[in-house]
Amino acid sequence: MSNVEVTFVYPIIRQDFIDKSLFTLYRFTDPSKFRVIVVDQTIEGWGGKWASKVLEHGGKIISQKNGGFANAANTGLIQGLRWGTPYLGVVNDDIEFIYDTWWEDLLEEFKTDPKIIALNPECPKVAMWGYGMTGGEYVELLPYKENYSQEDIAYLKSGNYNEVVITARHPFEIPKSFPFTK
Repeated sequence: MSNVEVTFVYPIIRQDFIDKSLFTLYRFTDPSKFRVIVVDQTIEGWGGKWASKVLEHGGKIISQKNGGFANAANTGLIQGLRWGTPYLGVVNDDIEFIYDTWWEDLLEEFKTDPKIIALNPECPKVAMWGYGMTGGEYVELLPYKENYSQEDIAYLKSGNYNEVVITARHPFEIPKSFPFTK
């Protein structure tokens, strides 16, 4: 595993999201740079095409009784530490990777400050529960697309979002605390 830079841990309790997440991970990331650990807490057991791909690329599937997200994440992280992987990532199973240099961009961000121990890439869809809204509202910085353009990615990375356009696209009032500029 000498070229492996990161182990991604997927704690799952359901089967309906992970396939899309793994599809986008393998699509936008060089498979020689990562390994995947799926901590399967589903009742039925997870398998299929993507399970085979995980194993084919040196990953691991750990089946266990549902002990919660943190327990599953820690189980996978311990295995990643045993592998000696330089970076470890815990990935929600509904994450979709959207462009092909995301990993390199993340590594560059780590270089900006030796005190950084964790990063969370910007997402085009922001859950509003962190802004005091509890009704399942989301703000889409960009409308959902199967394929994002380079201009879309540059916009997300800029941290300068068009408040007028975004506000017009949503049926609810966006709290004043929402950061349209980061």
